Parts: sequence; structure tokens; C-alpha cells
Amino acid sequence: MSEEKKQTQGPVERAPTVSVIMPAYGAERTISASIQSVLDQTFPDFELLVIHDCSPDGTRAVVEGLVRTDSRIRLIDNPRNLGVAATRNRGVALARGEWIAFLDSDDLWHPEKLSRQLSLLQEHPDGVLSCTGSRYTDPQDGNYDSVLEISERITYGDMLRGNVMYCSSVMVKKTLIAQTPFPDGPIHEDYVVWMTLLRMIPAAYGLNEPLLTYRLSPNSRSGNRIRSGIMLMRSYRCLGYGWVRVLWHTRNYFLYSVRKRRCISNSHKKAPAQKEDG
Repeated sequence: MSEEKKQTQGPVERAPTVSVIMPAYGAERTISASIQSVLDQTFPDFELLVIHDCSPDGTRAVVEGLVRTDSRIRLIDNPRNLGVAATRNRGVALARGEWIAFLDSDDLWHPEKLSRQLSLLQEHPDGVLSCTGSRYTDPQDGNYDSVLEISERITYGDMLRGNVMYCSSVMVKKTLIAQTPFPDGPIHEDYVVWMTLLRMIPAAYGLNEPLLTYRLSPNSRSGNRIRSGIMLMRSYRCLGYGWVRVLWHTRNYFLYSVRKRRCISNSHKKAPAQKEDG
């Protein structure tokens, strides 16, 4: 049952502490595990908004089956395909929690992700934005030993040198993220939002533990690096930089990305071969 139908039934429930926003498109093979990683959290006071973006595959059917097993899952249908930026914005608008966390429909959380991150933010009176470290996996080639390590404090200047704030690791105060919607278009929309937020606050707080498992996909590989570079330049333009600064920051970001990809590649652990019967 979709969220629109549920809203007309029964009394309004108490707002949860955390709203988890998960856009869902073309994810029938991965979304079940991603949702389960949310349900397995040791911190139970959350709602999970799975926003179906008119996916042509069986994504919605998978989610609908899971909705029946846990009342914390809210299935929301977009009226038409909106794209990931507008879908996240819709999730923020519909969220009832004090805190917003994002999880892509192919990534996974460690069971203590929400608990550890909330504890970190509560230690800092000015804590309104946080991210965690990450590890990597590839469904075809296996896991990687490489871990994305992050600093305890992440500033605007740090992020200019490279994006360490993976969207699926971020937790942010709803009152803050509501002021900075994800921009649409062929840019790195999440990077633009984190940079915009870091112009408004002194720093984000980092939890240097790999509480996110980031699934590498074909879109992150060499065949799309030129397109990604163009998107990055557009992102810097969106942040108000002139072309000289755009080219300078893009160069620095590119060097950071090369070092990161090299570390990931060198830490590759091949998936074990499947044994044949007989």
C-alpha cells in the first residue's frame, strides 16, 4: 500500500527521531538488502521513506512485500519519473524526523550506523551535519580492503580537494537540509549540497569508521570519467566559481580521485569462485 493511501487511515503517529530517505529506481536486485540493513539498525526509532521513482522493473513489488513486514517503512510513489535530486527533495519534504539520513538503494549500512552517528552529533552542541567512513564492494568482483578514512572535522576547504561525504553516509538536521534542496541537472547534486551547507556552518563532524558499504557500479568506472568531469565542472559553476577557479578545483579533485581509485584497486579481493556440483 502506498503512502498516499495510508495517510488517510488511522491516527497520526509520533514523529521518529530519524527519517531515512531511499530513492528507488531500477533496484530490484539490490534494494531488499539495502532496506534490510536499515531494519537491522540497533537504533530503532526511525522511519524509512522508500520513494519509488516510476521504475520499469520489479523494484516496487520488492518494496511492497517488505512494507508488510515492518510498519516503519513508508512506500511513496512519485507521480512521474523525477530523477534522484527531486526524489530526495520530496523525501525531505515528507520526512517527519528531526534528523535526515540518506541511503541509496544499492548501498548497505553497518547495524550501528545510526546509533554511532547520533551519539557523535549529540557530543557536539553545534553538530548538525555528519558523515562516516566507507568500505567498498563489487557484486561481480568481490570486496576491497580499502577504507575511505575521514577527519573528525570536515570543512569547506577540505571538500574542495575531494568529496569524502558519500551521500549514503550523511546525517543532517532536517531544518538545515530543508534550506538547501538538491539541484537538478547533469551535476554532482549531493556534492553541491554538502558544499552549500559547509558555507553555512563551520564544519561537518566525521565518524572515522566504515559504517557504510558503498557498492561500486559501472557508472563509477573509467568509461564515464569524462562525463563525471564535466558534471564536476558544472557543479563548481553552480557554486558560483568562475572558469579559472573551476579548472583549478577540477584539477585538484581529479588528482584526489586518481589516488583514491588507485588505493581501491590495489586493495581488491576477488570473490571466491563458485564450486561446481558433482
